[in-house]
Amino acid sequence: MNRLRYLTVLFTLIGSLAPYVVSAGPQSLNNLQTGSTYTGIQPIASKIKGVSTIGETVVATTTEPLLMQVTDTCNYNFEGEACVNIRSGPGTSYPLADLYMQYQGIKPQRVRSGQAFLVDELVRASDGSFWYRLHIPTSTLMFPGRFHSDWYISANYLVPVDLSHTYARYDQTKYIVVSLSQQELYAYNAPGQLYMKTPVSTGRDDEHLSTPTGDFRIYKKVPLAMMEGPLPGTDPSLLERSSTVANFEYTLFVPYAMAFDYYDDSTAFIHDAYWHWDFGQEHSHGCVNAEPAVALQLYKWVPDPSIREIPVAIVN
Repeated sequence: MNRLRYLTVLFTLIGSLAPYVVSAGPQSLNNLQTGSTYTGIQPIASKIKGVSTIGETVVATTTEPLLMQVTDTCNYNFEGEACVNIRSGPGTSYPLADLYMQYQGIKPQRVRSGQAFLVDELVRASDGSFWYRLHIPTSTLMFPGRFHSDWYISANYLVPVDLSHTYARYDQTKYIVVSLSQQELYAYNAPGQLYMKTPVSTGRDDEHLSTPTGDFRIYKKVPLAMMEGPLPGTDPSLLERSSTVANFEYTLFVPYAMAFDYYDDSTAFIHDAYWHWDFGQEHSHGCVNAEPAVALQLYKWVPDPSIREIPVAIVN
């Protein structure tokens, strides 16, 4: 199968997905369209010297965003392999895409291992290369002004994610226990039948962001959640100190998110955390962070909440 046909078929084969923002539910989805003229919104393209959109063609587009994972990129600390860049248009002639932060200024975007994105358009650039446009639900974000252009990643670095459900025969007896003192998560197929034991990072008690204890249930799971800060009520001094500002002013595309609690206008998730490697000790703002590969494995194991909301016990 040639590359053009292969990339186009991906839009047909991958299941329908929708972005999730804590304050909004999934968006409505429509059907796939292929072979259209390039119409991607490029609010800055006309202002960039030397960039031409001539010859750019949409190979496939869909309003059913498709989940893709990044490959062959740097680690959580931007080390190892060269980081995959996000561009403001489909091609290396376009500048890097940025996030515009109030306290941190302009932040060029590089992609780390474990990241995943929803894509809604495949474009053939004027040089013949292929690029995916990332789906950014700006209408539902708290800080949409942080985005000043579309975002694109070379198709060479994105692969579809298999979200096929696993161990369905145990769906009626599965449950999860998270130990705060041990910083570990235990997933059971049934009482006495351990499926997974893995180190995690829960909320930082020293910053009064500890993960709540108690008995919960996974009431929603989404392949990609948009998480943003600062949250209402954040201490302004945390945003004014260079040592803490990045921890509280952020826009994150967070894969494999499973919601188990809602409190104080915030949602607590079990989710992928591609931005650190402190698993086994406290690190988060209240969520339960897992290694990227582990988070995907767990996401596939957790049943759709419409089938059963499996119990989650958070214990000291």
